[in-house]
Amino acid sequence: MQKLPETKVIYLYDLPKQITTSTQLAKLIKEQTGYTLEHQPQVRRDPNRPFYSAMIKIDNPDKFHEVAAKLRYFTLEGKPCRALPYKPELLGQNASKLQNQNVFVRRIPKDVKSDELESFFK
Repeated sequence: MQKLPETKVIYLYDLPKQITTSTQLAKLIKEQTGYTLEHQPQVRRDPNRPFYSAMIKIDNPDKFHEVAAKLRYFTLEGKPCRALPYKPELLGQNASKLQNQNVFVRRIPKDVKSDELESFFK
């Protein structure tokens, strides 16, 4: 029996509410990664959060890793955003998960970029 290719999902977050659409995300992904999505991005619009999030599905494992790496940090209309491989066990409202998986840092200078912080904390 032949094994089916693993489906991969990338989770995009910190997307600006006023300007984020599925069409815009597909265009941005094409421009920044050279990859044309086979599936429309699914934008999650939660009115209780200051930003939107989205999920994109990429069936090809090689393309998945390439797109995920290129989208790690990106901007949408000048606003900083992030993308990570989707891991349901790291998301949600479970306080113990947040405490065990996240580091909270205060008083970071406004001119520090996300990739600089990640490099510093590695």
